[in-house]
Amino acid sequence: MGSGTNLRRLAEQVCGEKQLSLDALVGEGTFKQTYRAADASGNIIALKVHRPELTSERVNRELEAMQRCSHPSVGRLIDVGVSRADEQPFLWSIEPFCAGGTLAEAVQGGAIPRARLVEIGGHLVSAIEHIAGLGLVHRDIKPDNIMFSEVHGTPVIVDFGLVRDLNAVSLTASWQMRGPGTPLYASPEQLNNDKLLIDWRSDQFSLAVTLFVSGFGFHPFLEDGEQPVQAIDRVANRNALPARARSLLAGSGLTTLARMLSPHPVSRFRKPAALLQAWNEL
Repeated sequence: MGSGTNLRRLAEQVCGEKQLSLDALVGEGTFKQTYRAADASGNIIALKVHRPELTSERVNRELEAMQRCSHPSVGRLIDVGVSRADEQPFLWSIEPFCAGGTLAEAVQGGAIPRARLVEIGGHLVSAIEHIAGLGLVHRDIKPDNIMFSEVHGTPVIVDFGLVRDLNAVSLTASWQMRGPGTPLYASPEQLNNDKLLIDWRSDQFSLAVTLFVSGFGFHPFLEDGEQPVQAIDRVANRNALPARARSLLAGSGLTTLARMLSPHPVSRFRKPAALLQAWNEL
């Protein structure tokens, strides 16, 4: 099987092996495809089939990280396994199906109201506290990687494809100019590949960008009339949060986000419990 691997055929094979009913393709990325399916009891699940030619140590680390997590706002694994097709192994995993779509889809209908934003943020701050407690850094928190269990339901952080285990050898080369992550949501230390500075506070920064974008409709480091690349450059250069964003946060009583968006990790919340307490006071 090569780059043209028919992943639907592999999904059908897994469904036959696990007594699942395959429905439809619902998501596709570089490394895998996600299908909606149903188990023998009629429960809707998400079946992810990984491309055999792209399975790597990073994929294994993603699945190991998910198996360690146990939190209502963190994606979890129901089952994971390896099957064979054309004498080549391929990896698959089964997760609960989030029927409420992504946060990115939710904000297409307009900015999230403050009360709902605070509610969503509370769940997600609790989730990154849990992730941090396991010595993990998600490194790719963004609206596309936050799904809802159902419409207006609980937000769930998904896609641990870039997870870093602080207790394991880094998979990112030190010579790389930029570390893993989605540039528009990445922290300064990720954008500059400052590996020694990357910890849970990097997720704190990305979560703050995500919540700001969801509540105000633009990147917090973007000045009026600019292009997104200019916001990325401002973050990478560790510039202070622009006055426009600080004013909006002060006016809405969301100054906790301003601290989370500090360009230097030392100026953000030092402990997850402190961030959770500050968020709950909102």
